Amino acid sequence: MMRKTNLSWLLAQPVNGIHLAPFEQSEISPDLFRHTRLMGLEGLVSVPAISR
Repeated sequence: MMRKTNLSWLLAQPVNGIHLAPFEQSEISPDLFRHTRLMGLEGLVSVPAISR
């Protein structure tokens, strides 16, 4: 949460092509985050699939 807060502060002024997406934590998030850390990654970003 602190990183998200810092990022919102850094992006308070518009940066061309970059925007801060809303943050939502789901029931599965802690497990997914743990696995990302086990893979040596820093975090995880997911977006809803676009139906065509």
